[in-house]
Amino acid sequence: MPGDALVVAAVAAQSPYGAVNFPTSCAPELNRTFQTSMSMLYSFWYDAARAGFENVSAAQPSCCIAYWGAASTLTHPIWDFISDDRLAAARALSAGATVCADAVATTSARERAYVAALAAYVADDAALAADPAARLRAYADAMRDGVYARYAPSDENAAVLYG
Repeated sequence: MPGDALVVAAVAAQSPYGAVNFPTSCAPELNRTFQTSMSMLYSFWYDAARAGFENVSAAQPSCCIAYWGAASTLTHPIWDFISDDRLAAARALSAGATVCADAVATTSARERAYVAALAAYVADDAALAADPAARLRAYADAMRDGVYARYAPSDENAAVLYG
């Protein structure tokens, strides 16, 4: 949406959400938008964060972690179980991130680990559909084993998103 792009641009210029360092394999000129979008994600500004991640993926479709970021704005694991509509949208974005990461050799192992953890959360699995808490446990386990255990403490984001 045009308004969302303006919000992202204004936030990127002012950076009122704090500094985030989430290294990516994306083009350097997209780094500021990606980092600002991560800051907004951490500040629960989901719609504006998603717009920023979508701007990054539109500018560089091979920036696989941007699809992950957009999908992450739909999950809200801290305070509610994911709705069917948000789950479907997150699942589609997560699938895009997975396909992208499999196809783009420059996607880092760390980025692939984040993508895999989110895929565990949005998996189309009958047991997860029947028990929303099991969906959260699947994500927590994937974050613990695939991201946190491998990249923390040097990756602050692993601690924030796992912990």
